[in-house]
Amino acid sequence: MDKKRGIFFSADALVAVIIIMFVIFVAYPIFKTVKPETELQNDIIVSLSTLKIGDMYASNSYVQALLDSGIIKDTNKPLLEQIGEFYVTNFSMAQKLGEEFLKDLNTKRNIGIFYGGRLIASKNSTSYENASNVEVARQLISGIREGNSTTGFSARAFLAKSLQNKYFYFGGYVGDGNITLRADYKGNITGAELETAINDNFDVYVNGKYAGSFLKSANEFTPQKYSLPTGNFSSGENYIDIFGNNLYIAGGFLKITYASDAEFEQATRYYFPGVDGVVNVYDGFYLPNINTMNILLHFNASHQVFLTIGNITVFNETVAGEATRTVSDAELSSKLDYGSTSGKNVPVRFGIRELVETLGGGNADVILITDYSGSMKKAINDDLSQGNANFDCANLEANPNAQKARLAECLDFLFVDIIMNNNNNRIWPVYLHSDAVGAYTGNASDPVAVKNYIDNNPPGNPKDKTCLACVLNKGYDILKSNTNSSQPARKRFIILMTDGVPTHCASGSCASNSSVYGTKYCDGYCDFQGGQQESCITQGCDDALCDNAVQNTIYSANRSTIDLNAVIYTIGFGLVGTNCNKANSTLTDVATIGNGEYFYSSNVSELKLIYENIAKEILRVSFRDQTANLTGANFFSRLYADSYIEFNYIKEQIPLGVILTLEQNFNDSYHGNFSIPPNSSLVEAKAVSYSGYRWTDYASLNGIKFYNLTEYIKKYLELGDPFVFTLPKNLIQSNNTVRITTGSSPGNTTFGSVSNKIIYTVVKNTTSFATGNESTGGIFAFAEGCEWNVTFEDGITDIIPMPAFYSNGNSCTYDGSDCDADGTPCDINDALQVAANNLLKVLDFDSDGKVDVKFSEQNLQVAGETITGIPFAWSTEVQVIVWD
Repeated sequence: MDKKRGIFFSADALVAVIIIMFVIFVAYPIFKTVKPETELQNDIIVSLSTLKIGDMYASNSYVQALLDSGIIKDTNKPLLEQIGEFYVTNFSMAQKLGEEFLKDLNTKRNIGIFYGGRLIASKNSTSYENASNVEVARQLISGIREGNSTTGFSARAFLAKSLQNKYFYFGGYVGDGNITLRADYKGNITGAELETAINDNFDVYVNGKYAGSFLKSANEFTPQKYSLPTGNFSSGENYIDIFGNNLYIAGGFLKITYASDAEFEQATRYYFPGVDGVVNVYDGFYLPNINTMNILLHFNASHQVFLTIGNITVFNETVAGEATRTVSDAELSSKLDYGSTSGKNVPVRFGIRELVETLGGGNADVILITDYSGSMKKAINDDLSQGNANFDCANLEANPNAQKARLAECLDFLFVDIIMNNNNNRIWPVYLHSDAVGAYTGNASDPVAVKNYIDNNPPGNPKDKTCLACVLNKGYDILKSNTNSSQPARKRFIILMTDGVPTHCASGSCASNSSVYGTKYCDGYCDFQGGQQESCITQGCDDALCDNAVQNTIYSANRSTIDLNAVIYTIGFGLVGTNCNKANSTLTDVATIGNGEYFYSSNVSELKLIYENIAKEILRVSFRDQTANLTGANFFSRLYADSYIEFNYIKEQIPLGVILTLEQNFNDSYHGNFSIPPNSSLVEAKAVSYSGYRWTDYASLNGIKFYNLTEYIKKYLELGDPFVFTLPKNLIQSNNTVRITTGSSPGNTTFGSVSNKIIYTVVKNTTSFATGNESTGGIFAFAEGCEWNVTFEDGITDIIPMPAFYSNGNSCTYDGSDCDADGTPCDINDALQVAANNLLKVLDFDSDGKVDVKFSEQNLQVAGETITGIPFAWSTEVQVIVWD
């Protein structure tokens, strides 16, 4: 066994020796790995990465030329990066620079430099396509990609300052005569706009120099805007004179737009408007939490003048000629409770004591015609049934089948109450029973006597005639007999109510035709011929039987309008509005001739509203409480515009930022909404009220009352009428609603003006950055800018270069959308364009594509910053390839 083990070991050793010899002498030559002669590709990568452009300046004329011409600016940039920059921006330069680097290399091997797989330069004797024994060295460089920039950009845009707006307000009523407004500002004026409700055409002078002639506004509730030339304004104190014939202003303001570095000014004085004629000022001002207050009055009068703050008379004196008076804080604090007036909007009244006695009430003469023919015994909603006459006038709506006569009586009571709420209005009820007419002949200014007369007029018989011409003629006679030369300005109205078509002409009024009033149709069927009276009453709605009576009615209406300038309203009472075409057309024609309106209804609630609305409209057009009647009186006087009320208080700290003033129009004649822009701080908010000849009597913010004129417990004539109201800051939220109403006396509250508006000032940080390019880490390829087409909220469009020095021809448009890759409305790859667009979005508070803040190119700063040391997210592989 031992021998056998030795034989086996010797055999194993022999096999092992044979295998080793085979590997050495046979296999090794077949699998021989070619050992490289050199690490050339790695050496070249290292050289490209470490060799600076400046190092080649002395030895390479091409590099020298690039540096001397400024094409290459950074001498410390590695050659690898410089070739990469040219690879993106100028490929031929990249090729040339690569060739310059390779040309002096002494090697027999083939060399190629590749960027992103694209050959930049090579030194070779055989083509790369036929290469063998290829060796590669690789390196990534950040921040370059073919077709993109090699240098990243970011940018920010900000409003260094906006054009400031400053407002100078008139009162709720300022008159009567020539009017002066004081306006002061510090800076360079760029615009001046007058907005006012004014009664007549006027001329404007600025600092004594003519500035233009202008037309009056549409009415006392609807202001007109007037652009004033700015050449005569100057930084500092200015006086704007408004000249005309017995002018009065029912609210308004002057808005100055100017560039200034001055901080926001918190008011310490209320300046009175100047009046040269008959001083009659109804105004108001906001009192902060005052410590002291004093007054300076500069005036010229020969009558007793007075000044009322709230309901307290703080000055009352009879003078002769020009005078200056002061009211000290000691005197004022003894009369006014500073604690109860501070932090409130307070009415102010300045005028002539004797003039107050001539003011007040309306100047309306009203004929109230009620059809009391037999058909008025029927129900308002059913001509075939008897209506309910047993109900109280206070419960009208609970009686849908009310008797027409009883309903008419209640509505006449309501109408009288509204019309007679104002002193000096007069009303005459006129009733139609047949061709004989009943009319009130008592004291038309006594509401009790007028209502007693109404209460004692029952409806007529079922077959009574309907002679509308008769009642119109009676109204004509009453109005004409109550007109005299001392009352030429009284306004006249006729209210014609009927439940049917006219069936008869006026007896005894069928004289010759008139070229002025039209044809008197007094012959034929409706003039009692042919015995067809009954047929006319029952069939006249749809045939020609009553055409003559209709024409006779038209004739009478025409006469009242032409001779007396009477306005005629017509009311179709009951189903006449839907069942009788001829009645409808007749009442429509009468209202059209009379410059009034036609209403009809068979609904109790609707008829009540019709009577109320007509009465309130008459009050609106005839009310004259605040307007001075100068006829036959000599109240000429003057209040100078340097008169003021001064108050001392601790001012608020205004936050830092750009001051922006915004305007927001009311939604309707009651309400206005406004919102505080995001990331801004409120400085102040005001609401203006065009109350016309009425008073602004109530104001609330977000449902909470902050002004109520009735709290002063005086006749409105003795109180001021603020035009501008400061809104309480503690009530202001992000989104807000303001409500304003007007009235002529307590309990007589109605709508205001749709021209009301909110004017509010905020401080806002207006810096914006180029954002949105997340794919590149917020770094942008370009930073050129463009000329922006910007539309402002007032509709004015301007071309503004951003940045200010830009002039390369790119055009951008702000429309509220983001920049896009196609360059519309701006280029997403341009940092300056993106930053500017983001800034405009910040200044577009309601995101409607219109910028709310006015500015000029001098106010706007758009700055671009080159980002160094922060590569783009993209990268490119550089390869140095060596091959045989």
